[in-house]
Amino acid sequence: MMRALPFALVLLAAGCVAPPVAVVPPPVVIAPEQRNLRQEIAATPTLSRFAAALAASGDARTAGSAAITVFATSDDAYARLAPGVAEALVAPENRDTLGRFVAYHLVEGRVDGAELRRRVAAGGGRALLPTLAGEPLAVTLTGDVVTLTDGDGDRAYLRTAESVRPNGVLHVVDGFLAPAMP
Repeated sequence: MMRALPFALVLLAAGCVAPPVAVVPPPVVIAPEQRNLRQEIAATPTLSRFAAALAASGDARTAGSAAITVFATSDDAYARLAPGVAEALVAPENRDTLGRFVAYHLVEGRVDGAELRRRVAAGGGRALLPTLAGEPLAVTLTGDVVTLTDGDGDRAYLRTAESVRPNGVLHVVDGFLAPAMP
């Protein structure tokens, strides 16, 4: 055995034998129903721009245990912005603005589609959702489609069924909503 070891080292040094390969553990796979909101947003192909904004903002609430509702802007909505706007939003020097933008898409508690409709009916056709940015989103119905309106009058519509996760509810919206900027 002692004679074989030096011979193996000579072969290794000469490149005749592949060096040992590090064992890499397989990636952790989380079942879709167990994903938190942050993981669900990251796993949704049509939310890649919102996922990047969420990550760049440093806002950890979508990964926490407190129940929240997220109105995530779709990639199609980002594509309709003027050139350079989406990139400027995630630039490091705009982190405070990005934080307000992300918080404007978060509402405390679990608010699914049925609850949104109930609140609109109870409000006589309009409900206000207090966002974590401190400014409300107005909720109405356009036909039977839930419509969100920001303070500037820009609208976004809920186009897909919500995704319920252990820490809240995810809605995908087709418009770009923004809080008032100072």
